[in-house]
Amino acid sequence: MPVDAGYASLSDNLLVVTIMAYAVAMLLYAVEYAFGDRGRVAAAAAVVAPSEHAARVLVGAGGPSSMSDPTGVVPTAAPSRRRMLAFGRMAVFLTVVGWAAHLGCLTFRGLAVGRAPWGNMYE
Repeated sequence: MPVDAGYASLSDNLLVVTIMAYAVAMLLYAVEYAFGDRGRVAAAAAVVAPSEHAARVLVGAGGPSSMSDPTGVVPTAAPSRRRMLAFGRMAVFLTVVGWAAHLGCLTFRGLAVGRAPWGNMYE
C-alpha cells in the first residue's frame, strides 16, 4: 500500500515537536522541583508555634542598633514563589502541547499508511 508523503512528513515533524516539548517540560518540572516550595505540609511544619517561639527569645548583648549588614553585602534572595509557579505552569502547558503533538503524530501516521498505526509505524 502506498504511503502518503505529505502526511508522513507532517507526522515526522510532529514527532520532533513532541520530543522537544516533553524534554523542555521535563527541565521546567526539574527547576520547579529543585527551587520551588516543598508543599503545604512543609510550609505548615515551618511555622513555629507562638509559645515555642516565645520560649526561645534571646536578649540583646550589645550588638549594632540597626538590622543592617555592616559589610554592605546584600544577601541573595531565593527564587520567588511566583516565578516557580510560572515554571510549573509552563511545564504543564508544554506537557499538554507535547500530548497534542503526539496524538497528531499518531493520527497523521495512520492517515499516511491508511491503517491504524499500532504496528511498525515507520516502514
